[in-house]
Amino acid sequence: MSALTLYKKMHWLGETQHASFAVTYATNLENTTQYPPNTTGVIIIPPFGHEYNHSHRALAYLSEQLSIANNCPVLKLELNGMGNASSAIISGDEAVVGKAWVEALNAALLTLQQEHNVTQVKLVGYRTGALVAAYLAKANERVKGLILWNAYLTGAPFFRDMEMLQSMQAGFVPASNLFDAGGNCFDTQSKAFIEGLNLKLANCNHLESIAFIQPKELPLSKRLVKQLQEQGLNVAVEQYLGNRDFQKPALENKVPHGAIAAILRVFKPAAAELAREQYRIVLVPSQPPTNTLKNEHEQIVVCAKAGMTGVLTRNQDSDTKNLLVLINGGAAHHVGPARLHVNVARALAKQGFNILRIDLSHLGEGANLTTQLNEGINPFPKGYAGDIKVLLDYMQAEFGYSKFALGGLCSAGHNSFNYMRKFNDPRVRSVLLINPMHLYWQQGTPYMRFDMGELSIGAALKAFKTGSSDNTEYEDDTIPIRSGWFGKCKRLLAAVCLRLNSTLSLVKRYASSLPQDIEALNAAGVNIIVMVSQNEPGRALFKNMLGLHYWLYLLSGKLRMYVMAKSDHAFSTQQSQQMLIDQLKAINTKLFFGDAK
Repeated sequence: MSALTLYKKMHWLGETQHASFAVTYATNLENTTQYPPNTTGVIIIPPFGHEYNHSHRALAYLSEQLSIANNCPVLKLELNGMGNASSAIISGDEAVVGKAWVEALNAALLTLQQEHNVTQVKLVGYRTGALVAAYLAKANERVKGLILWNAYLTGAPFFRDMEMLQSMQAGFVPASNLFDAGGNCFDTQSKAFIEGLNLKLANCNHLESIAFIQPKELPLSKRLVKQLQEQGLNVAVEQYLGNRDFQKPALENKVPHGAIAAILRVFKPAAAELAREQYRIVLVPSQPPTNTLKNEHEQIVVCAKAGMTGVLTRNQDSDTKNLLVLINGGAAHHVGPARLHVNVARALAKQGFNILRIDLSHLGEGANLTTQLNEGINPFPKGYAGDIKVLLDYMQAEFGYSKFALGGLCSAGHNSFNYMRKFNDPRVRSVLLINPMHLYWQQGTPYMRFDMGELSIGAALKAFKTGSSDNTEYEDDTIPIRSGWFGKCKRLLAAVCLRLNSTLSLVKRYASSLPQDIEALNAAGVNIIVMVSQNEPGRALFKNMLGLHYWLYLLSGKLRMYVMAKSDHAFSTQQSQQMLIDQLKAINTKLFFGDAK
């Protein structure tokens, strides 16, 4: 028996400055309409903020399962200001933001109708996405069902949660007129509008069913259910055993099987999850595949041979054949954590760059994203080097690019660096490592190989002159020290030991092939560009692995090290992203695409 094929298609809904983005899953078609008339489809609304990226893998798997179990198309919708959608800031009141949401829903419905014979839909919303789904259900009578997964009851708690996260971000300073929610920025009007959203559904008699999917440890308000039932609505509650790994980033991000099984039961009480071996994913190019933002032109790229997909952003006035390729890292797909890659690509395109933000086949929107569901995401998937080579071949053959800069955040830098170690591809003129954590990670070894704490002897000596060693002046130091004389002595001893370790590394390096690798890449004309935040371990990583070579390589230009101000590891605030963008703009394009000295 042949495996079931599930087709996955990415497309923009509209080609305006306020375009939305969608990913459609369908079981029995590629480019033609084959569903029967009056099909009921599903539209999934992701959440705002940091939960958007962390839930991406789970929502992708949910989309696959719903499409297969119900033999219907499922469209995952990225609204204005989210993901790949056009706007950088969600601005305006209900008449602006709410109207844009409704227009996006109408565009999604039109697409499903034209391509898949869909005449009515059910909406699935997760967290803040559930609030948006409830709002949209009131605006369109073709919405026949609501599935609200672990929903915020109103929008105000979402912003309170985001304020708590903001307080933990290194170097973050709140703006007076803009609320930065980790990937979504709201002006004063839009924030007030979303704070007022709720799950009240008066005058929604067109809704045939409402289901709440709730973790057992977070029981739903009985009062809310009663109010909805008193309005004559058919309300059901499905509980699942909460998956604490669900919202964790990077290596620990897993799929909540219990929640997805509960959602499947809402659609079909007897439905069960299909084994992943029973179907395969085929990526389908979209028509039309473009989005225009002033002078920036964005095109969906599908490299079906490698199972990779992404977005190419370019300046329409530039005819350069140079391409910066940003690979996704960790749990983030091609938009990057907090839309980092979207914002970087669009900013650099204004400078004349062409930028491809791409997903490896086992990450992001890649074809094999939801395999190995019982495991966390592996940011170093097997076969990544071969995937990258196929991708570069594809971009050269289909788009005519001849020179590449390759890299990205964290594991993306690792994957790019090791691709060049393996293939030494002459088309790649630079490798970009942003906040790298490891360069030679192997399965089964610790992700953090070295103790990265940097503690100056001068700061430790000054601690003796202060009333407490907990002075904020020394907040960069990563070793916790007790107050009092014992703590100060311990601080000084730690500083001396670290300095001694650093000095010894000038003579005897840790077992590392990094010097030889840098020499080989430089000899091939490849520039090594490293960008690290002050509070990140990237610079200490290179110092420990290179020893005396570190300073020699900096002086000779074989290694380009750019140290930026404090930020969180993934640049999840607009302020930190702007800092990174400004640094990238300041780098001469010859360093990206010219030969190393």
